[in-house]
Amino acid sequence: MNCLAPPLIIPKIFRNVIVSFNMKDEAIGEVALPKSLQGLDHLSFSVALLDGLLAIVPRNELGNEAFQAVWVVKEYGVAESWTKLFDVPIRRSENVFGFTKSGEVLVPKGGGLLSLGPSSRGYVDLHICDTREIFLDTYVESLVLLR
Repeated sequence: MNCLAPPLIIPKIFRNVIVSFNMKDEAIGEVALPKSLQGLDHLSFSVALLDGLLAIVPRNELGNEAFQAVWVVKEYGVAESWTKLFDVPIRRSENVFGFTKSGEVLVPKGGGLLSLGPSSRGYVDLHICDTREIFLDTYVESLVLLR
């Protein structure tokens, strides 16, 4: 007698999400990703600010693309408001470090930091060595008093 076990169904417990915190309402929310990225497995992405808009640079860890896309969201919570701006010519083993005020992409490469303009064809060496010790963040000036 052959006894076959029923197929094992393992629920997918991970999903790609950006968690937001509204400081005014003190509420935690979720920013919907672009529809084309919502169901991908093995997806990781860099999150940054580009021209005052939330930007992501997704990379599929199983892929071997020669480009990574830069997406920005125009309206939080609306997946259809994501817009793909341009592709960055870097491999999946490389990461986008951030963006400058002028929209250039910062990429660590070979122990240094390179800059790539969205419309340019090549990198500019910024002569910043040992990117392991660099922290990049954005800020917004404000006169609002915190409690």
